[in-house]
Amino acid sequence: MSISARAATLTQAAVARSRGSEVLQGVDVALIPALAVSRDGRRLGQGGGYYDRVLPVLRQRASTVPVIAVLHDHEWLPQVPSEPHDALVDAVLTTAGVQDVEGLTPPA
Repeated sequence: MSISARAATLTQAAVARSRGSEVLQGVDVALIPALAVSRDGRRLGQGGGYYDRVLPVLRQRASTVPVIAVLHDHEWLPQVPSEPHDALVDAVLTTAGVQDVEGLTPPA
């Protein structure tokens, strides 16, 4: 793990310990990273499970908060591998702008 990745992980852990899940109440929009997203909103991350754990808590505390995955155009795919515990996203942000994942076809 790189130094910057370790620092980010330690920072996230410190925030979680010091502020708890109530910090999520102040979130207006969640922009999250992804390696890929399927057309039905399944997000492929890096395998750590952080967002799969925190997004359900966010949705429980603030159900109207949109969850938007930030991607390159070629990372919006028809399908990605997924597990039952994987959290879904509402939209993707690419160079084409923000696009809802429901009912849209990823760019070719």
